Amino acid sequence: MKTSIKQRLLLAGALLGVSLSAFADQCANVFSGGVSTFSSNGTIEIKRDAQIRGSGAVLDFPFGNIEDKTQNNSCFTTACQASGSNASSLDLPNFKYSSSNQDISISRFSFGSLSSGHYDKVELKESASIEFTSTNAEYRIKDLKVGRNSIVNMRAGDYWIEKADFNEGSRLTVVGAGTVRIFVEDKIEFKRLALANSGRDPADLVIISYKDIEFKESTSGYGFFYALEEFEVKRLGRITGGVSAEHIEMKELLQKDIVWRPLVIVLTLLFSFGAIQGINKSNQTSLVQPLEIMARAASWETQRWLDQQYEKATDLAGDPRLVQAFESNNWESAILLVRRALYEFSYLNDYKNVYAFNENREPALIRTANAPVIPHGLFTVMRQTHTADT
Repeated sequence: MKTSIKQRLLLAGALLGVSLSAFADQCANVFSGGVSTFSSNGTIEIKRDAQIRGSGAVLDFPFGNIEDKTQNNSCFTTACQASGSNASSLDLPNFKYSSSNQDISISRFSFGSLSSGHYDKVELKESASIEFTSTNAEYRIKDLKVGRNSIVNMRAGDYWIEKADFNEGSRLTVVGAGTVRIFVEDKIEFKRLALANSGRDPADLVIISYKDIEFKESTSGYGFFYALEEFEVKRLGRITGGVSAEHIEMKELLQKDIVWRPLVIVLTLLFSFGAIQGINKSNQTSLVQPLEIMARAASWETQRWLDQQYEKATDLAGDPRLVQAFESNNWESAILLVRRALYEFSYLNDYKNVYAFNENREPALIRTANAPVIPHGLFTVMRQTHTADT
């Protein structure tokens, strides 16, 4: 299934990055252009500031079935258009059910492993971890519940899960080579800040739902996602790979403000290290492992929050209005576009002070109303640093 990646695309809002891989001839026809529907009644709704990048402007949807609520930039620099026809559908097998009544439960801050086979309920409590140890094997599970900040490590193979729920801050990670294929009979849901194969090759993960797939706020998924009914990605979600469903809905996205990132993480780790050393000196060794796990969870969550803030500003920098303004020969008129983008970003993200910096023009610094003036000395250092970096 895994092949080289030919195309990168970002669903923004959602931000969708599509990596169009010919991991199978059938899949290439299904995920045509990265975002498509297999239904003659298929629809896509692209809410304000959501974007699809890397797909081109023409998507495989019936005429009139693309509801575009953006400012004509739903396909990055232009409005998405329907091709007038739908893409191919997957020839799905009958769902394979588990025949087991065996429950598996991993308690808080604990680790467990699971070999291939049939299971009833597999549940991870908060900040737990589990590893599916069999490779190129088959798992059948009636109910998979992944607790807050928990980690699921899966190896290549087929996972038949009747219902799956990944709670806040949880992670689905692909371990080793090969493709993880997850078949879900009901809905699979990734809640706020959850990650699915984040940062890896999208061809490593395929999720097929016989009903719905949902990525909630500030989630990230790298893979190919196929839903017989609805695929939904909410505000600040980011999908890289391919999506095909009968109905697709992309919520709003607005995309930095990271000066304190290294300091916050270092302080968290230093505090954790100091506390662990203190416990060691008092010979309370039974407390060390839980505290280490909690420290890792706290550090991870802090890093995640900072990453989300960074991503907001990164995508703001790619706002087509800013790109147009910075390339304009008439900077005085272009400033109006810059201000409009900054005010919209400020309002939707609840940031009071937002700045845009163009070292080649005067005035070089544009800011929202009531944003503090940057001291001359600091502003000079910023310009020198930017020039040096360039």
